[in-house]
Amino acid sequence: AQFRWVPAAQYMQKLVRDDFIGQPLGFNVQLLLPLRKPEGFLYPHAAYPEGGVSPYKWIADPASGGSGWRKFGTHSPLLLMPMLGRVQSACGTDVRGIDRWKLPDGTELDVGTADMGCGVLRMDSGAVGTIQTGWAVADGPGVRLEIWGTNGRLHYVDPSFGDGVSARLYAGSVEPYVHGERTGKWLEVPEEYFQVPGTEMTKGNAQPFVVSMGWMFHDMLDAIEKGRAGNPSFEEAAHAHA
Repeated sequence: AQFRWVPAAQYMQKLVRDDFIGQPLGFNVQLLLPLRKPEGFLYPHAAYPEGGVSPYKWIADPASGGSGWRKFGTHSPLLLMPMLGRVQSACGTDVRGIDRWKLPDGTELDVGTADMGCGVLRMDSGAVGTIQTGWAVADGPGVRLEIWGTNGRLHYVDPSFGDGVSARLYAGSVEPYVHGERTGKWLEVPEEYFQVPGTEMTKGNAQPFVVSMGWMFHDMLDAIEKGRAGNPSFEEAAHAHA
């Protein structure tokens, strides 16, 4: 849910609202986290992130309801929906490529969940595109989102998992165009998207994950006080899972 609150993602949403891309035509989303293979071990980074984070060993268990598709495949439409509307139709498949994980703490897990999934979605806006998610990708690139329309194209790149400070945003227009050359540039995300109300956060001092989570929890408190739906709402979350 925090992905839509990343400053670069908020700016991307504004550009779409301001008709930068025109009529949406297509999109691609990839949410791919790395496979780790240190010193004879083999496991997804998502299962054993270290850095003080408790291991997510439960994601190997099919009874948990999680998988590389189910877990990340719900993050992806929640990022898309503010820009392209709800999912109108979808088809796809998932697969498990690694059957056993060997973790640094000595745990060995027989895996019952998929580690990769691919889907084709049609959105309410009419845009058609693909979502590819997984947690066992060599040199996994993180999050990549591309949306294009009759006026232009936006390309969001985040090598982290929505930490709020690493993401970049590229924008290119239709004209002028010379084949083989790009028309756009990497944008500077405005300061305002880092200034979470009630904090002293700025673009210069924003800490990883604090800025995107800060926006999300600020919105949650405001929603409770005003009796409105949150962003994302429970209804949006149910729609993404469906």
